[in-house]
Amino acid sequence: MTEQFTYTQNELKPLKIIIIALSVGITILSILAIVFANGGTSMLDSNGVIADPDRGPNVASIMRIIHIVITLSLLAIAKFVGDGILSGKIKTRTLIVGEVPTLFMRYRMSVIVRLALIEAAAMFGAIVFNLSVSATGPNPIYYLHFIPLVIFLLMAKSLYPTDFKMAEVARKYGG
Repeated sequence: MTEQFTYTQNELKPLKIIIIALSVGITILSILAIVFANGGTSMLDSNGVIADPDRGPNVASIMRIIHIVITLSLLAIAKFVGDGILSGKIKTRTLIVGEVPTLFMRYRMSVIVRLALIEAAAMFGAIVFNLSVSATGPNPIYYLHFIPLVIFLLMAKSLYPTDFKMAEVARKYGG
């Protein structure tokens, strides 16, 4: 049994706005992290250790490792949850009691969840970049913390709702 996949351009407009707003927001945060990374004061000394030695170990190094783990985890979760929502394996609800979510509603929810998860990794990357640079000074390797930003922007571009994309989703998920 295939379900009807219908939508209007007015239904696509909020999703387009969300994708653009998230993309612009995380890009601005990342640019600000780069611009301000060389200035300001830090609670860390020049070795990336909290200035008060009684408060803990090398925070910048720990944050870099945590960022890698979080990014990989969120990428896997975003793929799993997004596909689950689209296929109907993960049930979603609507605001109207008893209404069954349409394929378009599931697509919209899938896009928002995927982008929100990857945005979290991208924002954390900008914070870790700023923390690392302020702790130890500029190092080209720190720019790798912006890989989630690139992934986010590529994902936002690939999920941006167009008529072609909607037809592709309908073919793949049964509309």
